[in-house]
Amino acid sequence: MSTDTPNTGSPSNPEKIMARISLISTIGVGYMLAQNWKPLGKPEWVRPTLLLVFGIPVGGFALLIGALEVAVSLRAYWLFGMVALSFFAMNWGLAWVLMRLQKKGYQWLLSSEPKLDSTYTYDVRTAVLTWLGLVRLGGVVGVVLAILFFPKP
Repeated sequence: MSTDTPNTGSPSNPEKIMARISLISTIGVGYMLAQNWKPLGKPEWVRPTLLLVFGIPVGGFALLIGALEVAVSLRAYWLFGMVALSFFAMNWGLAWVLMRLQKKGYQWLLSSEPKLDSTYTYDVRTAVLTWLGLVRLGGVVGVVLAILFFPKP
């Protein structure tokens, strides 16, 4: 990168970061992807990404524990299946969507000038809708699996 850019260092390939997910968890990958915003020209997106990366697992885990208690007391095992797979989809989906969002900027950076400028825009709307779709799909799959595999009351 040129010295006239305010961001130091070169960006990492988001696909290589995502490949580490099985080794360092979704939180670790999310942290690495958050730090990757700086060299990709969006340093203001680091903090919101970090809040999502740490907030979603903590909030999702609390929701998962609450759903387990409710599911056991009501014998509504489908509820636990829905929340469990939604939680899984939230974490992995967030990391995947961040990777996809950064991938296009990374490819643009490699094929263009040595720095990102105002001509490149990130498609945040599609990324958010994709992530929400993954969470909903996880919930539906969780309900189906819970109905099929949990014992009926």
